[in-house]
Amino acid sequence: MTDLSRFASTRGFQSCLLASQAGWETQVLVRGLHDAGYAVLERPAIQTTLALAVSAEFDVILWACDGSPDEAPVLARLALAPAPLLAVLAAPLPAVLALCLESGADACITLDADARVVAAQVSAVLRRRNPLGAIPDLPGRYVRVGDLTVDSEHARSSAAERSFR
Repeated sequence: MTDLSRFASTRGFQSCLLASQAGWETQVLVRGLHDAGYAVLERPAIQTTLALAVSAEFDVILWACDGSPDEAPVLARLALAPAPLLAVLAAPLPAVLALCLESGADACITLDADARVVAAQVSAVLRRRNPLGAIPDLPGRYVRVGDLTVDSEHARSSAAERSFR
């Protein structure tokens, strides 16, 4: 199992939105994400799910992509969301891979990928999106926004080089 604890959100768990196509078997993907410590919400890849995906409620977004030209603007919109985007493909066809990556996906993964590959790919995307310096050392205790840091355990905060009580 891949340790993703250093990327833990302030919620205390990792979350994933998996938007899939009708009839796609997603059990392997969901197992891989669960093994890596993710809570997974699976929804159909439709307009209402798109609104949910860009809501900043998820740590990572997996979106089904079958290569249709209509998907390019959807992926481009998802690429603007704060969470990393992995395109989920039924098969690794070069044209579909290119469409997804050119439209803004951070990475692509196939529907039948091994659970360990799923966890490793998500971990790699999070590492690229969240440099180690930008992640709080102790999730839940410290909250950082820009140069402001709040230590909730000791009721202290600091901005840049100044400290407040």
